[in-house]
Parts: sequence; structure tokens; C-alpha cells
Amino acid sequence: MWYCNCHLCGRFFLMPQTAYKKDNPCNCLWAIRKKEIGARLYKEQVQKFHVEGTFLPLLLKEDNVNNTSGVRGVSFNEKTGRWVAYMSFKGKNVLRKSFECKEEAIRERRKAELFYFRPVLKKYVSEGVL
Repeated sequence: MWYCNCHLCGRFFLMPQTAYKKDNPCNCLWAIRKKEIGARLYKEQVQKFHVEGTFLPLLLKEDNVNNTSGVRGVSFNEKTGRWVAYMSFKGKNVLRKSFECKEEAIRERRKAELFYFRPVLKKYVSEGVL
């Protein structure tokens, strides 16, 4: 048996060693309630930024250096030996073109970002959502 202190509610209790639970050690309602509140707040935040069929923070996301090009939406297709620029917006694929060189694909992706993302971002920045 372990003499434990719940890190969520502060209560001391006895617990068999095999029954230890990391997330809710003493089965207190505080832990369950805390999870419910967190889920509700998260959902409210997501709904606040999910407008016109798109999630606004994704439009502002930095490029991921883990992909083959280092630029979001541009990758190298090994089968064809070409660079592909792709982008989806409001649930639809709006760009999917292949190019001989990486710079052309990046340029096309940036043009598409300006065309599709800029009006939406401008609107919601001026309204104070972002």
C-alpha cells in the first residue's frame, strides 16, 4: 500500500501499488471536472477561430522545416522527379501543380497564399478576431 497525496485535490489516501493512476490518482471528482472544463474551453476557442470553413491560426502557421523543401505546401515527388506546390482552402484543393525547379513551386505557393489567405486574414484582423 502507498500513502499518497492527490496532486489535483490535495487529499491524502491509501492506494495499492498496482492501482496507481497518473491522471486521477484518488478518483476525485475534481480531476473529472477539470477535464470537462478544459474540453469545453478548448472547444470554444476552436469555434472562435473556425470561420468561413477554415481555421484561422493555420493560415498564420510558420513553414515546417521537416518537409523536403522547408516550405509548407511544397514537396518533392520522387516518382516524377518534380517539385509539387499544393494548397487546400475551405476544404477544397485550390492548388496542385508540379514544377521542374523548387523555386517555381515556392513562388506559385506564395502567390496562392496571397490570393486566398490575405482577404480572409485582412477581414478578421480588422474585426479583432485575430
